[in-house]
Amino acid sequence: MAKQGVIPNHLQHVPTPACSACMFGKATRSPWRHKPRRDWNRKEVTCPGEVVSVDQMVSPTPGIIVQRLTKERYKYATVYVDSYSGYSYIHLLKTQSVTEKGEGQHTFEAFCKQHGIKVRGYHADNGIFKAKDWVNGCKVKQQILTSTGINAHHSHGRAERRIRLLQDLSRSMLIYADRRWGGQ
Repeated sequence: MAKQGVIPNHLQHVPTPACSACMFGKATRSPWRHKPRRDWNRKEVTCPGEVVSVDQMVSPTPGIIVQRLTKERYKYATVYVDSYSGYSYIHLLKTQSVTEKGEGQHTFEAFCKQHGIKVRGYHADNGIFKAKDWVNGCKVKQQILTSTGINAHHSHGRAERRIRLLQDLSRSMLIYADRRWGGQ
């Protein structure tokens, strides 16, 4: 705006102020000490779909299902993150059933197929992704399924980090909306 002459020219090099809602939404407690970072021996991913990290997110506040009038609500989401490209796909769920997870997996794989990508393997945690239906579905499709140990969030970082990002962004939007239109 300063280059165009809308505001005074001396404001051209002033840094852009940070959004207070964004700062509050991303504020977290930082650890007072750090463990040394270990160099994990991970296999290098060479193409899209080779390894897809998958995890589940639970929302304490159910979300509205758009496009139809119903009392059903979305409460869960399965997050798929491609390890090669970093692309994420989120599938919303009403329940935690393995059947709905299978539908989500089928939808994600159909989306990948539309873009010429074949999912060759999944990296998941030990939760619902160790269920027989999920494991058998991967075996039938000849997909590799690796899993993390219990409480080993460090080895499942891509999906965990994407969930954290979604939570931070949602929190920032809610804080912004409350600050902007809160009293109404």
